[in-house]
Amino acid sequence: ALAEELMRSGPTLDDKLAGMILLSERLLIRGLYSLDNFPVFGQLFDDGCLDNFCVVDHFAEKILSRFLHQTPERAAQVLLEWSSSDNMWRARAGLTAFLPYARDENLRSYIRSGCILLLQRSEDEAKTTTGSLLRAISKPDEDVLDVAGVQFVMEFLCTDSLLVQFSRS
Repeated sequence: ALAEELMRSGPTLDDKLAGMILLSERLLIRGLYSLDNFPVFGQLFDDGCLDNFCVVDHFAEKILSRFLHQTPERAAQVLLEWSSSDNMWRARAGLTAFLPYARDENLRSYIRSGCILLLQRSEDEAKTTTGSLLRAISKPDEDVLDVAGVQFVMEFLCTDSLLVQFSRS
């Protein structure tokens, strides 16, 4: 409850981050939260408590992504649902949570679907997380461009829905 209250506490970035650290480093590690808590997390977005790049991306990578480690298939389904949320920050978080697992072949179809969803949105903030994921997929280390990553990007960019969207731009 304290972690949630800190994240709800006004516009102060420090309090929000303190709540996330408490949640990620103490409560999640002890197994006190599960996928059943996602409605509570979602409400933080819907109430406007998590509404900027710094806070949303930190929340996604430090908290939401841990569920992909615990229950990959089930968490991936929930996060993909988040990626179609009307709330842009919630949608961004749903996809950003995959970032630590961008190279996991078992999650690739979820990542691809989430990228397509966010690229079809009008907000630039939604689209930038797609770029981060594509970069992570195509770069296994700092110096080498992965052939599988390039293939994924080419397949991704050649989907009919995106070609139509880009041809209108």
